[in-house]
Amino acid sequence: MFIYPLWWFDRPAILKGWFDHVLTNGTAFEYSQEGVKGLLQHQRALVLITAGGSEDYFRKTDAEHLIYRPVTDGTLAFCGIQDVRHSIYYNVPALSDAERAEILETIATMGRNFAC
Repeated sequence: MFIYPLWWFDRPAILKGWFDHVLTNGTAFEYSQEGVKGLLQHQRALVLITAGGSEDYFRKTDAEHLIYRPVTDGTLAFCGIQDVRHSIYYNVPALSDAERAEILETIATMGRNFAC
């Protein structure tokens, strides 16, 4: 499970560095004559992202898919993880405490269900 704020349409640099150091050739993927092979087929992932912009902004600019694809497709699927789920929470800085609490409860439920 990866939970992070959106920074410049990607994960924060420290998380990107973690991916670079942990998901390495020979550990998470390997190259062969047939091409790249992901080695983490038995794993699954849940990616939860908070964004400062509104959902309307991301949809109008056709940027919504840019939020999750670097991690879901560019990293996790490349490493062979087939079951990658994601959720994006928009306009988080402007939400009320009650709205944030609702998001946290939703995430807690997702985490419990995902762990089973």
